[in-house]
Amino acid sequence: YIWSGSGFRSPIYSLGFGIINRLGVVVDLREYETNNKYAYIERDGIRRSCKVFKECWRTFIPTLSREVKPPSFARLIKEADLCLTSATTTVFLDFSARGSNLGRVYFRVLCDTCHGRQFVMLALRTNGPTFKGATFCRKSTSHIALQDYLTEKGRRSNEPLLTIKEEKRGTGSKGKLFKFGQFRPTASFTILTKTLNDSYWPGYFGDVVEGMNVIDRAASAEYDIKEIMITQCGIVLEK
Repeated sequence: YIWSGSGFRSPIYSLGFGIINRLGVVVDLREYETNNKYAYIERDGIRRSCKVFKECWRTFIPTLSREVKPPSFARLIKEADLCLTSATTTVFLDFSARGSNLGRVYFRVLCDTCHGRQFVMLALRTNGPTFKGATFCRKSTSHIALQDYLTEKGRRSNEPLLTIKEEKRGTGSKGKLFKFGQFRPTASFTILTKTLNDSYWPGYFGDVVEGMNVIDRAASAEYDIKEIMITQCGIVLEK
């Protein structure tokens, strides 16, 4: 027997490639397993979870939340399986403006840097603060920048989540991800929208690997930069 989302208990029969309920509906086992997969991370006795989803053969772990409670039959992905200690992590940010979706941007984030680990923490909301719901604050002919994330209480902040001990330097190539601000450590970041010749900056921690067209549109004259919001974010599992 299997419980449906409405609480209806329906007998199922194996067909090898899938299952069939008493209503005669065949359900692919792979789809069933994906639709009932949740990820969770526990910090300081607080568990945050999210429902995993798949698109275009990619497995997405979106922003975690204390409000999401996995059902008893869910398949759980624990922190050790999220590959957060890998040298690099793929992070996604969904951009919107004026209530319309602009698209999804993928970043290869260097997790051997403090800025990179902090970026992943805020994309996934491992500790409470998150980029979800945050808006960009500044643009120029060469970059766009996001200054503040949102705390768990919905307040804006750019205070660092980690002690910034070391920084990488990177060339000023289009699509590079750098810290934003030179005078004190923050969690702010900037994305280069054009290549700056002969530039070599501190605070480099990642690159846009897909979705640069979304960044270009967000940086265009079509929008005020403060209209650009991150509506969803998280990580992509590589396996």
